[in-house]
Amino acid sequence: VEALLPDGHEVVMFNRGRTVNPFGERPRLRHVRCDRMDDREAFRQALRNEGHSEVIIDFIGFQAVYMQDVLDALSPESKQAETKQRFTTEHYIFVSTDSVYWTQKLPEAEARLSEDDARDFSPSELTEHLEYCHLTSLGDYQYRYGGNKRSCECVLEAAWKEKGFPYTILRLPDVYGPYDNLGGFWELVQAVELRRPIATNLQMGRTRLREGTRSKDLQSRRFCWAFAEDVRDAIMVCLAKGAVVHGSTLHIAHEEAVNIYETTILVTEAMGLEVEHACFDDGRDSSFPSTDYGVLDVSRALRLLRPWRPTPMREAVRRSVKWFLSCKDHRRYHRLVHRGPRQYDDSMARCFVSSFREVKSCWVGAPEKLTYLRAGPALLCDALPSCTSQAVLAFMQRLMDQAGDMQVVCQLQRGSEIEHQTWTLRHFAGHLLPQSEHAAAYRLEDPHVLAKTDLLQQLPSPVADIHSGGEDEPPGRTLCMGGVGARTMLQKVAAVKHAGSRHLHNAGFWDCALLGRRKWRLFPPDTLPDDLCVGDSLDKSAADCFVCG
Repeated sequence: VEALLPDGHEVVMFNRGRTVNPFGERPRLRHVRCDRMDDREAFRQALRNEGHSEVIIDFIGFQAVYMQDVLDALSPESKQAETKQRFTTEHYIFVSTDSVYWTQKLPEAEARLSEDDARDFSPSELTEHLEYCHLTSLGDYQYRYGGNKRSCECVLEAAWKEKGFPYTILRLPDVYGPYDNLGGFWELVQAVELRRPIATNLQMGRTRLREGTRSKDLQSRRFCWAFAEDVRDAIMVCLAKGAVVHGSTLHIAHEEAVNIYETTILVTEAMGLEVEHACFDDGRDSSFPSTDYGVLDVSRALRLLRPWRPTPMREAVRRSVKWFLSCKDHRRYHRLVHRGPRQYDDSMARCFVSSFREVKSCWVGAPEKLTYLRAGPALLCDALPSCTSQAVLAFMQRLMDQAGDMQVVCQLQRGSEIEHQTWTLRHFAGHLLPQSEHAAAYRLEDPHVLAKTDLLQQLPSPVADIHSGGEDEPPGRTLCMGGVGARTMLQKVAAVKHAGSRHLHNAGFWDCALLGRRKWRLFPPDTLPDDLCVGDSLDKSAADCFVCG
């Protein structure tokens, strides 16, 4: 959008409108709110109503049926005298993914993969491939995601061959750069900043091995990244090239091939740190790359999109890291951009004024952890190392396999009214949580579920090393799940004594968010009970402190 508007284009954005429009009100920029999946007919009609367009850029085509809706909407009825199919767009640019290669047979050679190298599996080969994909949750996901994207590509390819539909497909690997809203690369930057060990192990089942590749080579496997600004520039060049790239599929990526170690070193150097600052953990499962089968060949894009050329990776990483570290809003962008508009009824709220300070944060194994916790609350990154990155997906799968059919009592919170319901854990997590909203929020807190599984050993206390006496074995753990708007009551926390200290400290609990977002409101010990609507003899307050003041 930022590149199109200065060139004089009129830009129309089609989306659901669930998040704040980052571009605001600008001349020649319009927003059409529609949902191509939940209301297909309304989407088709909205697209027809826009009439002729110079180009359509599709970032969110995920299944063949929705791609067919696009073709139907862009194909007006031809007159009998016409011999060629007309379309209401001159160019359709579909942003796809290299995950499509998870659904196809790869060549045995370890050379860079071109756009035409993959082939369909035979039935027996596909059965064997599916067994391999099912070894990990990521491999299973990539097969489904890549398969759906590939089905979209097939719809476009068929329309080109049969009717001359003017498409261009851009296949991207993992993307990073300013305004990246997925956050994977930023997690790597934050890990280097906090000196957290970078997980490097690539499990069997989450990489595409070719004939002759040994499993011991996995950690040194090289892959590709794409720089967001290069993708933007490639789209702009496609628009200018027009018919030259119609019917073409192009890889858009860096020319460099790197592994996770080399990527981390580039980030470390971009932050102005010594290379020795980077730490690695070969025993933990890596989340990079999200999909891997080798290295992409970008020679076709270099030829057809000349003079376009991807930014050297060292320079791209430097610019990305500089943008991310430049301000707090950039650090939080990939989280804030996904938040929808929030409506709170604060008509009955009581104003509370207190001092505010930033909570210190560090890696859970950092030497400064004890100092931070003695001073007050602290945010510990990688608090449960065995449940971070891709491991959390396996954790959730094991939880559902072992306790999914267990009956649990949950809350349906409607303001001050709370309704208790009983469901299976699987139904609550898979069906009720997605329905949660501020006016009717679902929440579960159960101290028995995890005790019925073999997962407790993955949940050691991140502060056991600084508490006197350590932690009893096996640990007791409470499972908490909440959807949008779910909240808990304010409660007092008992004081505890840290190892090596003669004094009590009000830091006697820990709480870990494995998935999603949580907000903790922590009031200092000297807060007056009346300010929190609680008597001296009570440990909890019914005050709703969810509303942001």
